[in-house]
Amino acid sequence: MGKLRFQLDDHYTRALAQVLEEFGVADYRLEPGSKHRHLVFELAGREVRLAVPGSTNDWSGHLSFKTRLRRRCRAAVGCNPPAAD
Repeated sequence: MGKLRFQLDDHYTRALAQVLEEFGVADYRLEPGSKHRHLVFELAGREVRLAVPGSTNDWSGHLSFKTRLRRRCRAAVGCNPPAAD
């Protein structure tokens, strides 16, 4: 897994790792945006981009991020994650 010069809060890092592992994504990058960083990775031949919150003040922010990430992944693979081996 790759991180550039951006650091994520531990809650966001755990959520990110859990969902990407669930969908079999091994590599990702964080890119700067005009207001937020963007998580970028490839899944099922598609580039997936998702804004990452810059503030970790909201106690439920990482849960919302995890839900948005999982929904975006499901849309990329056509609903369900690949079956675990």
